[in-house]
This record gives sequence, C-alpha cells and structure tokens, in this order.
Amino acid sequence: MLKNDKIVISIGIIILLISATGIFTWKDTGGRKAIPPVTPTGKTYKITWTEKDLTLPTKSEFTGKNEPTTLTITLDKDLITSVDFRLTWKDDKAFLGIFGKDTLTLKVTSPSGEEKEDSQKAKEGNITLTFSNLNSKPSVSEIKADTLSDAENEIQKYITSKGKGDWKVEISVKVGELLKFRDKGNDWELEVTYHYYEPQFAEASNGGNTGGEVKETVKNNEPTESQIREMSIYSMYKTFSAKLWL
Repeated sequence: MLKNDKIVISIGIIILLISATGIFTWKDTGGRKAIPPVTPTGKTYKITWTEKDLTLPTKSEFTGKNEPTTLTITLDKDLITSVDFRLTWKDDKAFLGIFGKDTLTLKVTSPSGEEKEDSQKAKEGNITLTFSNLNSKPSVSEIKADTLSDAENEIQKYITSKGKGDWKVEISVKVGELLKFRDKGNDWELEVTYHYYEPQFAEASNGGNTGGEVKETVKNNEPTESQIREMSIYSMYKTFSAKLWL
C-alpha cells in the first residue's frame, strides 16, 4: 500500500470518527423547526374579598297596644355574614318615670325561616337581635378568564346567598301604665345593619414563558436534518471503503 494511500485512509478514519461522534452527541429533533410557544388567550384575575357594612335608613313608627306592627326588610346583597336588628324606644307615659313601664317585643324571621325574639320592659329600651354565621368568605383567590365580565360570571359559582331576600319583623307593645286608657302605645326606632363580602378584581401581569416546552412543527415531504447527516456520513464511508480496496 502506498504511503499516500495510508495518509488518505488515516484522514478518512479520523473524519468518520468525528462524524460518528457527532451522531451520538447530536440531539435529533427530526428536522422539526422550533416555533414560539402558543400564548394562552385567557387572563388571570386576582380576587380580593372586601368586608363591608351597610346600614339601612332608620324606621320610626308608632305601635299601639294590642296592635303589632309588621315590616318586611329586604336585603339584596350576596355573601351576607351577619345582620343586626336594633330596636330603641322611650316610654313617655310611665308614672313618675318609674311605674307603668311599657314592654316591647321584637321578633325577626329570616328568609330561611330562622326566628329570634326578645322582650324588654324599660323606660328607655334597647333590644338587639343578631343573626350571625350566615355565609363564609370564599377561599378562591384568582380566576382565569378571557375578560373581566367572564371573571365576574365565573366567580358566581363560589358565592352563597343565605340571608339575601325578605326578612319579617314584628314589633308589639304591652302597656304598663296603671291608667291604661292614657297609654295608647309607644313610638320606636328600628335600625338594621348587615355585613357582607364583595369581590374586587385585579388583572395579574403574565410574565414570559421561561422553561416551558417549546412547541415544534414538521415540514412535510422534505428530508430531515438527521437524515441528511446520515446520508453524508454513509457517502463518505463508501468513498473511503473504496479507497481501501484500490
């Protein structure tokens, strides 16, 4: 074998080794070209649950003896946590301010049928009935939606409405004046305060997709990059094999 042939064969072997190394170390993507990941169209809205108080306009009326006064109080908020009914009055017919005090009774029925009642005999009375633990604050802290309107609709599935609706109130007076014909009844004031949660929405900023999987696509009817490399290596192998046999 000639010296020049040995040199050619040596160079060929080196090239084959380098090519083989490239084959084993190169990651085959099948000729697929990477494209940017698809960004989802949905947005993320952060939810903050704010606790609020609302006091209805005070009702001032007169209730006659043996003629109870009935009222309907409508609460129109969701997520009500508690409701306070406070009845106050002053008996201006009590003898010497001590004797013959009137007795007032406050009875309240919730929309679900729960009843509470209390009575008090006093010159200046104050009765408070409290309905508590009606609804709890939702635990959800974020919503995924395309628009704010969609987020507001989606949040409805987490909202409860116990206590929303019509409350029935009954107030009655039992006069205490010894000369009962002088005491026709009593004036009073009713104050209703309720507490509830309301959601506040804030669109969260979506950062770039780092570390996410890169989506790829394949261009049809074309040899892949790995196939081209394999064909090139095979061609070189055939060429140098022929040299060895010359």
